[in-house]
Amino acid sequence: MATFFIRTTKKRGTAKLYIRVNRPALKISWWVCSGIEVDVETWTKAERSTKAMREYFSTDEGKRVQSDMSKVEGLIDELFENKTLSTNSDKPILERAIKDISNADAIAAMEEVKRLEHEAEEQKKRVIVNYYEDFIAGMKDGSVRQKRGKTYTSGSIRVWEDFGRFLKEYTPADMTFDEITKRFADGFITFLEKKGLMAKSVNKQVLCFRRLCNAAALDECNKNLASVKVWVEKSIKDDEKMAAVALSEAEVDALYYMPLDGVREQVRDVFMLGFFSAQRVSDYSHFKRENFKVTPNGTPVIVFRQVKTGQDVIVPILDERVFELCAKYEYDFPTLDRRTINRYIKEIARSLSESVPSLREQYFTQLTMIERRKETLYLEWSKKLSKGGKLNAEDMKRFRAMQEYAKEHDSGENALYKRDTSGRVIKAKWELISTHTCRRSAITQMYDSHLYDVRDMMSISGHTTLTNFETYIKRGSMEQADRISRIAKKARKAKEIRLKKEA
Repeated sequence: MATFFIRTTKKRGTAKLYIRVNRPALKISWWVCSGIEVDVETWTKAERSTKAMREYFSTDEGKRVQSDMSKVEGLIDELFENKTLSTNSDKPILERAIKDISNADAIAAMEEVKRLEHEAEEQKKRVIVNYYEDFIAGMKDGSVRQKRGKTYTSGSIRVWEDFGRFLKEYTPADMTFDEITKRFADGFITFLEKKGLMAKSVNKQVLCFRRLCNAAALDECNKNLASVKVWVEKSIKDDEKMAAVALSEAEVDALYYMPLDGVREQVRDVFMLGFFSAQRVSDYSHFKRENFKVTPNGTPVIVFRQVKTGQDVIVPILDERVFELCAKYEYDFPTLDRRTINRYIKEIARSLSESVPSLREQYFTQLTMIERRKETLYLEWSKKLSKGGKLNAEDMKRFRAMQEYAKEHDSGENALYKRDTSGRVIKAKWELISTHTCRRSAITQMYDSHLYDVRDMMSISGHTTLTNFETYIKRGSMEQADRISRIAKKARKAKEIRLKKEA
């Protein structure tokens, strides 16, 4: 075995080992730096005896040093055997060869570090929450797109941000796609239901999770086939949905000509723009002069790009009252947000219901998550006060407002919202009107007029699928009863004709 030693006066720190190369037959006697670094104090102790050296070589550090020493010794023997080293002038060849070994080891070590870092990065991508964060960031900067290369709209991004909040609350921070099972997916639905989300909202979150798993699979961050199959949307019964109402032609006319002023007048007028254009609040609340144009053949139209879908839509102006509103505001329509419109349009419809009885028609509906929480709070405060407890001034003010609401709606002692004997929530039509009612009303009235085919109506509304379009056709209970009556009359008439032929 070759002799290795250190050449330093240091007592601590590190130093490189040297090796004595001695080949008397070739008259070679060299001291060559091996490039192997050792701890001076530890090596000095190990040199004291064979036993001490054996103990040193049994340590992790010693094993590394011994392995490197063997590589250097093996290299020297090989170079002498193949006569690469044969004279004193060949010493630089040996020094270069030893240096190459050190470099090769360093390169191999760096490659191993890179490999481990790459594996860690790949594992990080497989973590569900991490992948979601990268996915939503890509939506925002345009690097993640929908089918056919479309960028995500601001409305779609908001939906995914809402999903992200539920995802992070339910999913462990280090959980990967590989761990998704049917039980996990079922648990997510239960988690959302306990949060008070309605069936439709639950389905929206489930759809997002399925799409996230699919996207991760396409990006090779998800190799769990089950993760793209376990997400099943619930079938929603009519009694699990919020009632979606549409205004009749008479109700729309009454609303348009209702004397109003101030913000209520502005809300009504912007709402009417939504009806005349059959669009969403994200679009009709931002109409400006540049949206109103005339086609080459003289047809007045409203031209815009839908915020939700990014689709370009051209809506023909079918009602002359649109021009009255344009003249009234000189195309500078009030800027109103969704919350303001929702608040005031209900107040307006409530006042209108005094002269338009159909707006007082009762509908079975579901409570929103916010309404459920509000009712729970109302019942907790009622119980607290009945036992002699007290509320602070702000909470007491809110409780009085809730109490007044319950009294006005005849909700009973143990509920904030009125219910029938089966526990179904009941609300008047005016209370169910929202920013989206104008769009639903316009589509329903177009459909009932029998003047337009489905393709015409979908080109106006901007719908791309018949399934989504048909959800907008809404009728009140009286209209449904009339339709059933007409069907029954047709059946009786057909029977009479058949009997006459048989006679």
